[in-house]
Amino acid sequence: MDYVIYGDVLVAVNFIIDLLILRLCQLLTGIRQRGARPYLAAAAGGLCSMAIFIPAAASLWVDLFIRLGFSFIVVSIAYGRQAPRVFLRLLGVSEENAAADACKMEHDLSDETFEKIKAHVREHGAG
Repeated sequence: MDYVIYGDVLVAVNFIIDLLILRLCQLLTGIRQRGARPYLAAAAGGLCSMAIFIPAAASLWVDLFIRLGFSFIVVSIAYGRQAPRVFLRLLGVSEENAAADACKMEHDLSDETFEKIKAHVREHGAG
């Protein structure tokens, strides 16, 4: 049986769902998304849904990496430069450490941040 997938409908539905999820995140976390950022992020998420037309990934890890990359793009657009700090705050890291660690995440993390990330992964899984 053949299936027909309309790309415009796929993008539109994903745009609406992504926008609703971003608005819900704003309500639950109290972290404001400024201006047109949630709409731009939802549009990027809608366009990322077109990834289903990419041939099957070589492995589960490649597929996971692609999905995480798309998610990072959407969150970066929605929250801008505050995304790493917001992520750390949502993990339960104190404001002082979250602000400092967001600037140096690639190089050096505090013990508190490392422990919170490990606890989050243990609780919610790695993917």
